[in-house]
Amino acid sequence: MSLGSTLDQVEETWRVVNELDGPSGLRSREVAALPGEGTTVRLAVDQEGGRHLLIKVPHNAPFTPDRESRGVQLRRRQLTDGATVGTFADLVCDTHHLFPHFSVICTEVIEYLHEVPVRADRGIRVVLDRWRELLARAPGRLAENTIIGLMAELDLLHQLVELNPSAMDAWTGPDGAVHDFVRGAVSVEVKASVSNSEPAIRVHGERQLLVEDGQLVLTWTRLQRDSAGESVFEVVGRIVDAGVASDAIWLELGRIGVSRELQGELGAYRYKVTERRRYRVDEQFPKITPESFREGVVPAGTSRIDYTVDLARAQPLDDNEWTRVLHHLAGAVDDPA
Repeated sequence: MSLGSTLDQVEETWRVVNELDGPSGLRSREVAALPGEGTTVRLAVDQEGGRHLLIKVPHNAPFTPDRESRGVQLRRRQLTDGATVGTFADLVCDTHHLFPHFSVICTEVIEYLHEVPVRADRGIRVVLDRWRELLARAPGRLAENTIIGLMAELDLLHQLVELNPSAMDAWTGPDGAVHDFVRGAVSVEVKASVSNSEPAIRVHGERQLLVEDGQLVLTWTRLQRDSAGESVFEVVGRIVDAGVASDAIWLELGRIGVSRELQGELGAYRYKVTERRRYRVDEQFPKITPESFREGVVPAGTSRIDYTVDLARAQPLDDNEWTRVLHHLAGAVDDPA
């Protein structure tokens, strides 16, 4: 099963369920079958419009509910209505603005339980754990610095998929990885600014520029606010035009809180790229890492280190070397020399 096709099924099933006529209670429709005898996943909508993912479970089996996340919770539920008769793991979202994210969560639950033979409640909790941070901060508008950073990541992603439409698997930013792009031994950290001053970056933590094995490259993109520029949605459109499946990229964007429903809000943030620079993060690059401290340990009582790097003190990567890195990230060549 592919995440993109499953997300398609989930979205289509919500559309069908919303149009169903039925008695009071839940309107539901099967969306997927799981390995195991007669185990299915149903999507349902209740009288108040809340959305549910339902998986039948044994009545007396162990079950651990989950009420830690705002807007999306897991409970055990006994149902006696129509096709939904029995005991179910009920993952419910009753917050309308989270519905696009809930579709992605449902997709990940289906995929996880299809691949890993665990109890339904355990599999659902594994997926919910990936979403804690986003669910904890919802609702709320995306901060502009978040949008700027995303624009820079999408700018690099577009360069990669123009070389190879399958290169999107190198984009690890939405997964919360340490670096934004990774393939093999090569990682790229993306930074951006709308400032007209000399380039500088803000680094979060002593590990963000840590090179343990392989090669780390930092890219810096200067963006300019421009009503004639592009929004996130238009850059995404160019990425899709380059051959990336629309559902695949929206699945990734959903992990960082960006959905199609935000087009009106994010469409007002339009930028054009005015400058791009790249740097190899090596021993000469100015940075703070664990090795900056005695015995390689951050001093006790220090909970967070944020600092600024003046890129005027760093040596830019030459164009030929960057081209090799770009092709490697795109999966087009072997490791760059």
